[in-house]
Amino acid sequence: MSSMRIFALMMFLLIIISFLPNLATSDDVAGDTISATQTLKDGDTLVSANGTFELGLFSPGSSRLKYLAIRYNQILEKTIAWVANRQVGINNSSGVLRLSEDGILILSGEEGTPVWSSNRTRTARDPVAQLLDSGNLVVKDRNDNNSENYLWQSFDYPGDTGLTGVKLGINKKTGLDRSLSSWKTSDDPSRGNYTYGFDITGLPQIVLRRNSIIQYRTGPWNGLQFSGSPYSRATSLDNITYVSNEDEVYLLSKVYNSSTLTRLYINPQGVRQWYIWTGTWFSNVAGQLDACDYYSTCGSYGMCDYNNSVICSCLSGFEPRNRQEWETGTWKGGCVRKTELNCSSDGFKEVSGVKVPDTKYYWSNSSINLVECRRLCLNKCNCTAYGSLDVREGGSGCLQWFGDLTDMKSFPSSEQNIYVRLAASDIAASDDGRKSNSSKTVGIAVGVSLSLVVLILGLVVGYMSPEYAIDGLYSIKSDVFSYGVLVLEIVNGKRNRGFSHPDHHHNLLGHAWRLFHEDNTWDLMDETFKETCNVTEVLRSIHIGLLCVQRDPDDRPSMSSVVMMLGSEGQLPEPKQPGFYTERDVGGGGVYCSTSSEKASHLVNDYTITVIEPR
Repeated sequence: MSSMRIFALMMFLLIIISFLPNLATSDDVAGDTISATQTLKDGDTLVSANGTFELGLFSPGSSRLKYLAIRYNQILEKTIAWVANRQVGINNSSGVLRLSEDGILILSGEEGTPVWSSNRTRTARDPVAQLLDSGNLVVKDRNDNNSENYLWQSFDYPGDTGLTGVKLGINKKTGLDRSLSSWKTSDDPSRGNYTYGFDITGLPQIVLRRNSIIQYRTGPWNGLQFSGSPYSRATSLDNITYVSNEDEVYLLSKVYNSSTLTRLYINPQGVRQWYIWTGTWFSNVAGQLDACDYYSTCGSYGMCDYNNSVICSCLSGFEPRNRQEWETGTWKGGCVRKTELNCSSDGFKEVSGVKVPDTKYYWSNSSINLVECRRLCLNKCNCTAYGSLDVREGGSGCLQWFGDLTDMKSFPSSEQNIYVRLAASDIAASDDGRKSNSSKTVGIAVGVSLSLVVLILGLVVGYMSPEYAIDGLYSIKSDVFSYGVLVLEIVNGKRNRGFSHPDHHHNLLGHAWRLFHEDNTWDLMDETFKETCNVTEVLRSIHIGLLCVQRDPDDRPSMSSVVMMLGSEGQLPEPKQPGFYTERDVGGGGVYCSTSSEKASHLVNDYTITVIEPR
C-alpha cells in the first residue's frame, strides 16, 4: 500500500474517531431540559435558563446519601429548595433520572431499583422535563408552554420551602394539598414533625401543626391580610394574592423584581421564616413572633397581649375558670361567663384591634352589612360573636362565630373588631368603675413588688439592671435582668460580682456571652452539672438567661414569656449584647464598658440607689 493511501486512511480514521465522543454522549443532558431519550446521572445537572437554579443529585449538609434536588446555583450558600426522594436516599453514586415516553419521571438507585417517580394528569406527544427560572421542575409537551397543560410540576409538591410562585393551598376538586413540611433534621430531608398549610374545616386559614396538633394559626383572610399575621400584607417587595372559591383556596406571593431571591421556609423545629437574599439569607419575618402566637395560649374567652406583664386576661364579662391556676400563669383553662346568656335580652361588647377567634364553627355572608349581621346573630341563641368579613373601606360582609371563642390576640394597629355576646347585666356594668378598680389594684401590686425587688435584688451590686444602676430607671424588665443573672450564676456555680477568668477581665455575663458566640456554651456549666444534667435543658436555660440580661430592656422577654420558653421546645431568638458587658480595669479599680454601638467610657464604682415606695 502506498504512503499516500495509508495517509488518507489514517486521516479518515481520525475524522471518525473525532466524532465518537459526540456519538457516545448523545444521550447526555445539557441546558435546562431532559427528554425521553436522555438520562441524568450522578454528577450531571440541569441549570435553569437564567442560571438561578440547578437540578442534580446532591447530599444535604453532612449527609452521605444522595437526593434528587433543586438548589440555588448562583449564590454562595447552595441552599436546597426542593427534594424528590425525601424518604429514601441513595447510598452511592448509582442514581439515575430518566423520563419515560409517557411523561413520568423515574429516579432509580442501586441495581436500577426505583426510589421515586412522578405522576401525570394528562399525556403528551413529545414529553420533556424542564427546570424553569422560577425553580419549578415541570413535565410538559415540548412545544406547549401553557402552565395549565403541564403533566406534572414540582411546585405542586413543595417540601420545607415555598418559592415565589408556589400556590400554598388546596385544590378542593382533586384534593391536592400544597402544604410545606419540615425536614427531620438539617441533614435529613425526610418528612419531619411540622406542616404549614391551609385548614379548610372552617373558614380557610393557614395553620402550623406539630404532627396533628395545631401550634399556630394565621386567622382568616380579612381583605388586607390574615387576621393574626400582620406580615401577610403585600409590600413594596412582593405582591400577595389570596383566592378562595368553590374549586380551590390558595395564597400566592410574587416578587416585583425577578432578580430578588425570596423563600418561605419552615425549619425542623417548626419555626416559619421569610427569607430574602442580601449576600446572605436575611429573615425579616419569623414566627411564632411571641408567646401569644402559640395556639390558644389563654384558652377560651381569654385575650393574649404580649405587651402586658401578665399576657393573659379574660374578656369583659368573663372570669378565670380556675382562678388558682390562672394566678400561677397556667392559662390554658381559659375563662367562663360571669352571667349566663338568656338569648332574649343579650347584647354585644366590642373588642377592637384583635386577631379574630378560631373559625372552626362559623357562618359568613359577603353581601350583608354589620347592622344586619348583628340582628341575625342576636336571633341565633348559639351565635357568640360577629364582625366584618372584610375590613377594607370601613368593613363589609358578615362573619359569625358559634361555640367558645378561642385563640385571640391583641393587635392594637389592626382594623379588625369583633362583637362578643354578653348577658345584659354584664353589659350594664360600669366600664369606668371596673377600669378604676383595676388600676388601683395594679398600682398597689406594682408598688409592693417594686419595693420587694429593690430590697431583695435591687440593692445588691451584680444583680442590678444597667438602666437602674446607671440612670435610676426601673421597670418590670429590671426584674427579668436580675432573674437572668441568677440563672447564669446557678448554671456556672459562681457569682457574677467578683467573677474572674484567666483569659479575660469580663464579668460572668461577658464570659457567658463570649462562650455563646464561640458556640462553646457547654464550658459555662459547673463540672458537677455536666455529670448529671439534661444537657439540652441546661443549654436552653443559658440561652434564656442571656435573653434576660440583654442591655436594652425592650429586647428582654417578659417573665411570663420566660416561663413559656422554659416549658417549650421552640426555637429561641438570638440574644443581643448583655448589660455590663465589661472589661474591668483590675489595676485602676474602674470599669471599662465596651459596646458595639457606643464609644468606650469609664465608670467608677459609685452607685446611687433610689428606693421606690408606694403612695
